Amino acid sequence: CVSLLAMEGDGSVAGDAGDAGENDWTHVVLSGGEARDVSLELLVFLALFFVALYKLYRRWKRRQGEQEERAHHDNSKQDNIHMHLKSLLHNKSIHNVNIWEPISKFPSVSGPLHHVREIRIPIAVSDIDLSPLKLCNRLETLYLAGPPLCKTHMTTIHALSSLHTLNLKQSRVIVDDNNSVKGFCKVQDIFDMARTHPSLQKLELPKRVFKRVGTIAKVFAKSNVIVVAVSNSLAVGDVIFLQRTKTSFSAGKNASHHWKSTQTVVEELRTDSHDIVPIVKFNKSLGEDHIDNKVAIKVKEVGKQGDAVMWCGMDKFALENLESMAQE
Repeated sequence: CVSLLAMEGDGSVAGDAGDAGENDWTHVVLSGGEARDVSLELLVFLALFFVALYKLYRRWKRRQGEQEERAHHDNSKQDNIHMHLKSLLHNKSIHNVNIWEPISKFPSVSGPLHHVREIRIPIAVSDIDLSPLKLCNRLETLYLAGPPLCKTHMTTIHALSSLHTLNLKQSRVIVDDNNSVKGFCKVQDIFDMARTHPSLQKLELPKRVFKRVGTIAKVFAKSNVIVVAVSNSLAVGDVIFLQRTKTSFSAGKNASHHWKSTQTVVEELRTDSHDIVPIVKFNKSLGEDHIDNKVAIKVKEVGKQGDAVMWCGMDKFALENLESMAQE
């Protein structure tokens, strides 16, 4: 066991250090009483310590350089994408503008851009300004991919008066309802935009985006018809599916379980008086069980009474195809 000698107040070493000298602090006394000079070990330790610090500093500088180089490369890449997108938008011979790399900022363009009919762009950030899209006043189809959208994006999309197809299947679109960050889209924002848009015919959404619009009140299994007690609004051309979330451990044909039907495009809404209407809106003054808040629709796969009716998009073009096929 090696122990350092205690230092006295005047800097001398207490105890017998042999021939090391009373004031030489670089000596240690071994358990057997033998003194040894530690100045060499101390110098070696300090040298290794500073070498380690230098290596850490070099590593930090290298990482800083890599980050700066990566940021410079990303900025250069974004600049090239912006220039390419701007040239496509200003080229009057190009009607379909497709960009495959995510963009963080929409380029400044001058309009109007009457020739642009379709735009496909992945966005890199949620706070991107999409207002330049308003210059494309004859835009018919818009594909957006990337992070959740903001309410300002819904305002911009609603202002595209010629838009008939909006594809958001590759976008997260919304944040969770319990997300407290202001400005991001919720399901209700998408639903309201679709209901009030002047020309939108087709809206494709990812699987995680859906909204409850009613409950099955009655089932006619043989004809694949269900009566829906509407809790919001239901319109011709809506894409819906049925969902069951109750769980029962009882066996048998009628046991409740988690279940989701195939999607159906609503072709027709028929009231209790057999009137065909384009949309049914929930009347709060009557209550959900009132007959005037119920409507019959035909579905691809029927469920059970109490199943939820979930809205997940629009596809009025599918109805036009069905009508043309029927005429043929």
